[in-house]
Amino acid sequence: MPSKKTPAAKTPKSIRGKRIGLTSAIGPKATTAVVIVTLAGGLWYGSHQKLAAKAKTPAAADTQPEIAPDPAAPMKAPVARAHDTSAPAPTESAKSAKAPVTTLEGCLEKSGETFHLKDTSGVDAPKARSWKSGFLKKGSATVDVVDGSESLGLPNRVGTRVSVTGTLVDRQMQARAIHRLSSSCS
Repeated sequence: MPSKKTPAAKTPKSIRGKRIGLTSAIGPKATTAVVIVTLAGGLWYGSHQKLAAKAKTPAAADTQPEIAPDPAAPMKAPVARAHDTSAPAPTESAKSAKAPVTTLEGCLEKSGETFHLKDTSGVDAPKARSWKSGFLKKGSATVDVVDGSESLGLPNRVGTRVSVTGTLVDRQMQARAIHRLSSSCS
């Protein structure tokens, strides 16, 4: 009686002759893990840069550094420190009174009821990271412009390149004076 031959293992025609890429070689789970680790590293690096920038400011120099405990000394229970409530918290006007007067140039735009200064330039112009550059480069940041007295005529200057003088606190400028530099934002 003739014996049955087992058919040889065939490779599918779709795999033959194709090059295998990195993602198909390591698999979808490993590719996802690599992407997650890369994003986590980028977030860590960004927060590290932000903390390093804060450490260079004079306000951070006023705080007292923590003293490392002596490993040979006996452990003591932690002491709770109460916040000093005798001094009132600084108000928004007190913050702007401490901020120096600065001048920024940019394109004045309006969204809703708020005015924004985009494509800012100037000595004290804030910088921000954008997803467009992969959070690597710092570019000009948008600044909110507030006209407390409503006497500067901000609605008349929307869509023009302007120079705004005032106090800048947390990307919000309390405008004191505004001058038109160009009739368009190009």
